[in-house]
Amino acid sequence: MSLKRFNSDVRAARQRLHETGIKGVSVIEQGDSDGEVVVTFIHGKLPKPLPIRVLAQNVDEYPDGNNFLLFIDSDDSTDTMNTTLEGLQNFTFGHKILEAITTLSTGIQHALSNIESVPGTTPDILRRIRSDLRKARGAGCRVSIIGGLDDSKPHLLSLSVRASKLGLSQEALEAWDVEASDYIVLLLRTEDLYPCAEKVAQSSAANFHIQFRFGKCSKYKPTLRQALAAFATTSQKSRDTTPPTEIDDHPFQKTFISASLEQFMNESFISLVKLRFRGCATWDDANTKLRNLSSMIHDDQAECKEKEPTNPISADMLEGKAMEAPSSSTGGPSGGSPNAPKALPSILLFDPFAEPEPSIPLIATHFALHYFVRCTEYCLRCHRQIDKEFEALKPFVCSDPLCLFQYITMGLGPSIEHEIITQPYVVDLLISLCYSSLQIATDIFPLPGRRGYPIRDFPSGLRLKIPSIVAGIATDEDPIKVTVDLKLREASFSCVADIDSITVGTWVVLRHSINHPTGRMGQAFDHHAYIKYIDRQTSSFTIELMRQDPSDPIVRGRIDMDLFPCSVEFDDLDEPGKAKAMIGILDTIPPVSHIREYLIKNPQSKLRSFYSISPAAATLLEWIVASNRSCILQISPVDDYHAQDKELLATIKTRNQEAIPSMNSCVQFRFAQGAPDKELRFHRALRDLQSQRKTKYPTLFAWHGSALGNWHSILRQGLDFKEVRHGRAFGHGVYFSQDFNTSSGYVSGGATWPYSALNASGVISLCEIVNAPKKFVATNPHLVVKQVDWIQCRYLFVQQQGRSTSSASSADAGTAIETISQDPNRSVRGPKNAVLEIPMKAIPGGRAEGQAKKQSSETSSPKRAYETVHSSGDSEEEDGADILFLMSSDDESSGRPSKRISSDPARDSSVDTARAREVTVRRPPTPPQTDFRPGNLDLSTLPRLPVPEWANSNSTKRLASDIKHMQKVQASTPLHELGWYIDFDKVENMFQWIVELHSFDPSLPLAQDMKKAGVTSVVLEVRFGREYPFSPPFLRVIRPRFLPFASGGGGHVTIGGAVCLELLTSTGWSPVTSMEAVFLSVRMAMSETEPAARLQTTSASARVFDYAANEALDAYVRFASSHGWKV
Repeated sequence: MSLKRFNSDVRAARQRLHETGIKGVSVIEQGDSDGEVVVTFIHGKLPKPLPIRVLAQNVDEYPDGNNFLLFIDSDDSTDTMNTTLEGLQNFTFGHKILEAITTLSTGIQHALSNIESVPGTTPDILRRIRSDLRKARGAGCRVSIIGGLDDSKPHLLSLSVRASKLGLSQEALEAWDVEASDYIVLLLRTEDLYPCAEKVAQSSAANFHIQFRFGKCSKYKPTLRQALAAFATTSQKSRDTTPPTEIDDHPFQKTFISASLEQFMNESFISLVKLRFRGCATWDDANTKLRNLSSMIHDDQAECKEKEPTNPISADMLEGKAMEAPSSSTGGPSGGSPNAPKALPSILLFDPFAEPEPSIPLIATHFALHYFVRCTEYCLRCHRQIDKEFEALKPFVCSDPLCLFQYITMGLGPSIEHEIITQPYVVDLLISLCYSSLQIATDIFPLPGRRGYPIRDFPSGLRLKIPSIVAGIATDEDPIKVTVDLKLREASFSCVADIDSITVGTWVVLRHSINHPTGRMGQAFDHHAYIKYIDRQTSSFTIELMRQDPSDPIVRGRIDMDLFPCSVEFDDLDEPGKAKAMIGILDTIPPVSHIREYLIKNPQSKLRSFYSISPAAATLLEWIVASNRSCILQISPVDDYHAQDKELLATIKTRNQEAIPSMNSCVQFRFAQGAPDKELRFHRALRDLQSQRKTKYPTLFAWHGSALGNWHSILRQGLDFKEVRHGRAFGHGVYFSQDFNTSSGYVSGGATWPYSALNASGVISLCEIVNAPKKFVATNPHLVVKQVDWIQCRYLFVQQQGRSTSSASSADAGTAIETISQDPNRSVRGPKNAVLEIPMKAIPGGRAEGQAKKQSSETSSPKRAYETVHSSGDSEEEDGADILFLMSSDDESSGRPSKRISSDPARDSSVDTARAREVTVRRPPTPPQTDFRPGNLDLSTLPRLPVPEWANSNSTKRLASDIKHMQKVQASTPLHELGWYIDFDKVENMFQWIVELHSFDPSLPLAQDMKKAGVTSVVLEVRFGREYPFSPPFLRVIRPRFLPFASGGGGHVTIGGAVCLELLTSTGWSPVTSMEAVFLSVRMAMSETEPAARLQTTSASARVFDYAANEALDAYVRFASSHGWKV
């Protein structure tokens, strides 16, 4: 099957070359063996066309498990071409043949165009990359070099911060589907020139080709394959028809804001950085100036009537105008507003531009985290700040109509793929409610102003094109006659002239009818498909069918069908036509669980790449999800009989602790927050009421039941009384009841989406209302509220067909939950007429916390609207190769070690310099008991060793763990109590430590000698060998020199300076021994008084004369042998 698919993709690639061309490619031919093609390239620097063989190394696993071998089997090959091909083939893993050819073409064009001008990665650039990444790591980021640092590959870097360190509220993490243990990851790829900060400040933004990807991962970095997949550009016309691949245990996943943030960074980051270097104090300042520059240029273009490309505006395009733009009044390195949250994470309080040589990777991470953490304060499209009086849970757009249009129609809102993966049954609910809203109203004599359809606003401006047969309209054009074999997915035109009416990638509807034996016309069956390949020589084409309805009859062999292309504009239809077209499109959408399974098993894939989703269906689905601006969370589980992979259902997050026990017979959904504009108006109304009169119960709860078709518009416009449904006997307003059984009588069903897992028969809502009954239109027997801004839905209960509403589960009835204290005079009652227990979660964010604190009589006030999640530290180990690269000496001219050291996430052993610095700031002050002052040792006077080539994973992991532990101990213990000190900021080789022992008991002879000599510490060198931790480290004194044993000295220091303890030999060493215990043992040995350790001299020369390493080793071997210790 994979070989067949490979050959099909080769035909599609040849068709693409024939129709639109591929840069640099003249011919694509089949090779001599299966899975091989020969691609002929042409270029001005090539003496003649160059054939390159592209061979699939594992064609059975094509494309996901295959890698291509690229080679030239002629004498025309050069060293440059061989090097280029060797580097490029690592980037073809998982590619389809067209993607591989495109990658190959780009790489060859780049290599040949820059053959004389672009140098490789020089030692200076390596040193700068190392320096930049050290700064990022020192600021609190996890860093990794995923690829690059040689002559043929682009640089591919990963920087990440654990979500628990970002100061986000638990509400926000839940709404954004981010676990506190997740890492927020920024991937940075440079195509050629590495962006040193000074070059960015001085050069044009067009000189730098940097791409960004933003997401989350359970590990601190993605794998190479995951990173390459994140940067892969998949055409929307490329339909993936292969079965889903296996699920990655630790995938790199997009967040809900990834698409918006990536577009912003890819278009504007370099320009914004340039403006920051030119004096803009904040990111907001820079963005304002950049937008002003863009407006100036667009105005100039309009006046001159010049048609030029609308590329992103670089900051140096208008040197004179840049400083004329008004600056923001906000200050601080984080670029925040006066209303910014107070508890910003430390990395955003750090100013990366204040460094002597700013690090572009650190600046990029600072930028990405700034807009991620504070995304609700910015417009998703123009990224300007939005004035809000409350902290929203999800971002939206500003009041600019263009931003709103792009949000709804261009997929620039939250990721639809993210919503399907994280909230599949919320998406199912939205589709079902939209489907029901498209059915004609059932009342025969509607009142004045009554519309024919419950849906109030049909989508417009989506550029939807649909087949005429779906819209149910008659056209002058006859259908195209074709003959189709559904099993073989092959078809041919009855009329050769019709071949020009469709193109590859076109979606069509194929209709055929099955006649009754009597000869009457039977039922018509439609098959939605898209055109994969057209063979003009034979007037035939291949198709890919969407998921077939199991109830459709099986058709064998070739049969005549009518083909209807997508030629009708949706916006041109009347309301009945639009309703029928939308129903027809929604009927083609497969179950949400099927889409979710595909997206999970194919990370980085788009909804439009799923073979069962037509472009019209994808656009409509995006509109349905994006037009709902409420944050809805699924509470109770759903029994999904459509699901194919039942194991994936277990990954859907439910919130049983937030469920209302007496409503367990329904599928429950909670509004974590309503639409931002309505939530703001509700917030203002509640605040105004409380300013007029203080009340213990500012709101009350009540039920509202309505027909199933009405809820699509209710979720978008809110509850109002623009249309009359059941009369208005008690006045004009929205009707509520605090008795469930009363409101449930107004619940009615309707047509439901056939592939819904919810299979809804009715919906009822629990609403929160401002508690001012004296201002209601009526309070008995129903609550009638005319102030629509006083109403917010908080829970939605979906009644499923075949389940009884009154049969609530009694098992959970006694479950203890934190509930809202209701007004005793206005309590809402459930199905059994008992007072409803409403979880505190029903009230959004800060109001819930405030009421909870009132109920518990607490007086403290939070710093943020929500309770934030605090860091518990990084628990995942860093890759040894990353540590080795960062710890390598800057004198080394090579890149990262070629030997890849695998990481084991089972142990907590990362080196967290930023955490140590943070704790060091809070360290107890150095008491007057010690004269030692850290940082006074000149390390340049000491021998420094390069990172050994034999470094292996065991020693690297253990040393990383030891360093992290020692950092935490040193940062939290007073110096005079600790007795040792390591300058971790200057550790360049993790296999060599410089340690100072200090603050000895003043009564010791050693301490008195040190005081006379003006020495405040004993400097030790610790060297770790190849077998560490299974073999002991080697410790020696560097300075000062000790009095030898033969002359009456002690302290376990040999004549050569080696520290001799049985603990430090193979006889006494244990792999579980900590370095903290080693230092304590050495310090105690030096503090012994029989015989006492003494200095060789107390003159000033004690600070000058050092022990040599070779004499220490010789003395150590002699001393151990004399004691019978195994070295």
